[in-house]
Amino acid sequence: MDFDAVTDWAAHKAAVERHVMSNLERVMPGFSKKIVVCLSASARTSQQFTLNHRGAMLGWEMSPDQLGEHRPALNGLVRNLYFVGHWTQPGGGITPVIVSAMRVAETINARAAGGFAPTDFAPTDAAQPPSAASPELARVVHAETS
Repeated sequence: MDFDAVTDWAAHKAAVERHVMSNLERVMPGFSKKIVVCLSASARTSQQFTLNHRGAMLGWEMSPDQLGEHRPALNGLVRNLYFVGHWTQPGGGITPVIVSAMRVAETINARAAGGFAPTDFAPTDAAQPPSAASPELARVVHAETS
């Protein structure tokens, strides 16, 4: 879909809804008569509520070189700062987003209980800033880990 080509998002959403409903009705006659509430979201909806560029729903490109360990790690350079969602490891989509949240929650819970979580993670190359050796960053990292 060309995000910039859509000029009427309400009409676009309605057309997609009609398309989906007609296909469901084709394979399950009478399906549409059973619907009580019908809600949908478009790329514009995603952009409006998440501020993701052009409503990106899967994060970075879904290619092998941008999945798993090639995405930013769940922990950052600041102690106790974690990241979850489709922009982080393991990747985009509903299930991977849940996995990232579960990993972070398990780590936080284990650390709160005084343990070391098996899901503790080290930043990957993808998560390292280009200026990781800068004196300013070294002072911040030292201050946060002291």
